[in-house]
Amino acid sequence: MPLPDFDAAPSLLLTPQQLAPYAGRYRILGDANTVELTVADDGLHYIERDGEGELVRESRLFALSPDRFELREIPVTLEFEGPDRATLKAGDQVFVMERM
Repeated sequence: MPLPDFDAAPSLLLTPQQLAPYAGRYRILGDANTVELTVADDGLHYIERDGEGELVRESRLFALSPDRFELREIPVTLEFEGPDRATLKAGDQVFVMERM
């Protein structure tokens, strides 16, 4: 019996120009946390801070499609509905992010 494949889903390689519209600072509606998305040579980076400005998480996002990304360390996906709004899904929880 073959062992299950635990490798992550393949990600797309998007250019900095394709990622640039998503860069910026977002607030998570109904929560004090904010998320900053930055573009680097290796892709889009996610930096979350709590209401006091303390770092919660910093991670690279992996593109599943041109407007859908995932964090690999924890089961979180981020799907954009245009450059100013995104839905963040963490397990059964769903959060809306809006550009500040």
